Amino acid sequence: MLRAAALLIAAALLSPCASALSACRAAVLDADTGEVCFARNASEHALIASTTKIMTGLLIAEDCDPDAVVTVPQEAVGIEGSSLYLKAGEQLTVRALLYGLLLHSGNDAAVALALAHSGSVGAFVEAMNGRARELGLQDTHFTNPNGLDAPEHYSTALDLARLTRAALQVPAFAEVVATRQITIEARSFTNHNRLLWSLDGAIGVKTGYTRAAGRTLVSAVERNGRRLIAVTLCAPDDWQDHAYLYDEAFAAFSEREAVKAGACVASVPLLSGGSAALMAGESVTYALRDGETVTVRPLWPRVAFSAGTPGEPAGEGGVFLGTRASRCSGESVPMRERIQKILSARGVASRRAAEELIRQGRVTVDGVPCALGASAEPDCRTIAVDGVPIPPPPEHVYLMLHKPRGYITTLSDERGRRTAASLVDCGTRVYPVGRLDYDSEGLLLFTNDGALADRLMHPRREISKVYEVTARGPLDGVAERLRRPLVLDGYRIRPPEVEQTAPGRFLITIHEGRNRQIRRMCAAAGLEVLRLRRIAEGPLQLGTLAPGAWRPLTEAELAALRQETEGRDPV
Repeated sequence: MLRAAALLIAAALLSPCASALSACRAAVLDADTGEVCFARNASEHALIASTTKIMTGLLIAEDCDPDAVVTVPQEAVGIEGSSLYLKAGEQLTVRALLYGLLLHSGNDAAVALALAHSGSVGAFVEAMNGRARELGLQDTHFTNPNGLDAPEHYSTALDLARLTRAALQVPAFAEVVATRQITIEARSFTNHNRLLWSLDGAIGVKTGYTRAAGRTLVSAVERNGRRLIAVTLCAPDDWQDHAYLYDEAFAAFSEREAVKAGACVASVPLLSGGSAALMAGESVTYALRDGETVTVRPLWPRVAFSAGTPGEPAGEGGVFLGTRASRCSGESVPMRERIQKILSARGVASRRAAEELIRQGRVTVDGVPCALGASAEPDCRTIAVDGVPIPPPPEHVYLMLHKPRGYITTLSDERGRRTAASLVDCGTRVYPVGRLDYDSEGLLLFTNDGALADRLMHPRREISKVYEVTARGPLDGVAERLRRPLVLDGYRIRPPEVEQTAPGRFLITIHEGRNRQIRRMCAAAGLEVLRLRRIAEGPLQLGTLAPGAWRPLTEAELAALRQETEGRDPV
């Protein structure tokens, strides 16, 4: 019924808006239900300029400590386009850079945050595209964190709307984009989104412009408890376009009584047996479309000790559209992890397979089918596949593999190459920590402890890695050549520790993990690598473990590994 109603609204809006809009491409999305209210060339690929920063901001808001201090690297200085004019060595918190990113649209802030998050711009772009896949954004691809024009950097009006829907569910992101003006850490920012001043109910989100993309704008408006998201691409008169779209879209809603005071909304089981009825303490009106319904359910308690006194407050209730709480009388249960991530961690399916299960409507949260991109608190919700609750979290497993040459460090490979994961048969789904090249061999850590893996891989941890290298080429002064300053991926790497153990054989210790770093360092020194084997990572030693074999970490090794990563988490 909801889908049919949404399609009728789209048809009603399309005809009058088509002639009134300046935008080449546009979309309006219901943020509560995910339904498309209006579409105009909404699935056409297009340059998106600085609306790219919605994805950048989402990743930072989800993954980074807002109080963490970022030292601006040289790589983030002098970026073309809009800028905060950051200086190398300047120190700002993630929070300040996030405001500079989303209010002032600083391209240099985008690079600084990308480096703080992933260690390199390339790795951050991979994270952007990975998150896009998680959200089901099939017509989106990123090549940079700021939106500078590039042939393979594109999205659509509809994908941007869906991305924004997910981003607005992250409080740290929503707070920033709703801010008109702020002074933070001696920097003053004014939001470029003038709809915040001129449009009733406006709550963000992001402007953008390049000569090739034209004017791009993503906005969100809340009226009468409902939130809509509008996107226009290549729109000379985008401010007026958005005002018109919202007026048309909200006209399709009318205030109705969703909950009547005194109505029984649920019953709660009693530990003593039987159940107690929960009655609505007050009426709730809500803006609904024709044919649209809501459900009401308690968010607390799940089980009561006694029936209590009639009329006494018994807990909080929420008005739900689909699986999302649209209005609550108090704090709702925290929703922390994406559903597909929970399913993967519990060994139900891979991330991609879990996404397909969700698309097929086979995954439920508290008995209600969930949508792709939905999140839940796994300890407080009942998550099921085909009606069967998923298993409890597995015990953490930690092991090392001696990866042989000719194996790729992924869980699967579309080209049919052998994977390192296929060598690990421990009865629990585990993941490689970091990577070794196809032609490289040696120590590779596997675990299902995501928190420890994140700490180990974060570049600011500077976990040492020792490689045994056999190479050929001019050997006079080779150790000094290997220690020369070198820039990889726009980042000046730390000089390695080099020990020559025999002619053409070296022990090289690095503290970073740039793509093919050892091989590129050797190439810069005029050497051809014949064999590359990682023999140590942090406190772990490969020792005599045979190629292709694996073993669990000892208690002493695990304790040393945890000690290596203890302390305050980095950005």
